[in-house]
Amino acid sequence: MDEADGTAIPSISSGTVGSRFISETDVTEAQARRDEQWKAAYARSSDWDKNLLLGL
Repeated sequence: MDEADGTAIPSISSGTVGSRFISETDVTEAQARRDEQWKAAYARSSDWDKNLLLGL
């Protein structure tokens, strides 16, 4: 609080400004999601290649 008038002083580390900074946990979770998505896409493309070769 500002001692002169009793109002709160906004903090840079809170609210929408601080939200652009993410934790290491958030980064790790995002990497894991990306890896799973890549693996799923690769599996789909492998299945498609097999079906193409088998004439399905």
